[in-house]
This record gives sequence, C-alpha cells and structure tokens, in this order.
Amino acid sequence: MFSASFATSSLLRYRSLPDPSGPVKTGLAATAVGPYNQGVVIKDGTLYVSGCIGLRPGNGEMAGLDFRAQAKQALGNWPRLVKAAGGMWAIS
Repeated sequence: MFSASFATSSLLRYRSLPDPSGPVKTGLAATAVGPYNQGVVIKDGTLYVSGCIGLRPGNGEMAGLDFRAQAKQALGNWPRLVKAAGGMWAIS
C-alpha cells in the first residue's frame, strides 16, 4: 500500500488499480517531459509513476518559483495519475 504524508498529517492511500497493465497517459496531470510515460501499471496492479515535478497540466509551465508551489503541484498530480489508471485515493 502506498501512502504519502503531508504537512497537515493527512494520509493519502492508494486503494486499488485495475488488472490491465500498460502505460498511463492523461491530460489531467503534467505531461511527460521526455521519451517516457507518466506512469505504468504492471500486471499485479502496481502503478509506477515517473518523476512528478511541479508542472501544471495543460500549459506545461512550473507552478511557481518557490518550493512550496512546485511541491503542491507535483503532489497534486499523483492522484490524477492514479485516477487515470483506474484507481482511487482515500484521505484518512
């Protein structure tokens, strides 16, 4: 199970991914900046995500000049990739 801790002490937990494996591509998260996929689901349902950085979906620009803005955007892109792969996040 994947979990990420945030400054608010909330936990985001990955719940489930579909059985079909393959690349994940979505316009809801920043596009890959290079010859790779945003993410890949393997046969056991594990989602591997490429280096998420603070790029805004759509325009491909950095979310801001400071660490906080870029980190917030990068962490915001993860749930979108999980959703595109057919999974979901739960906040606990």
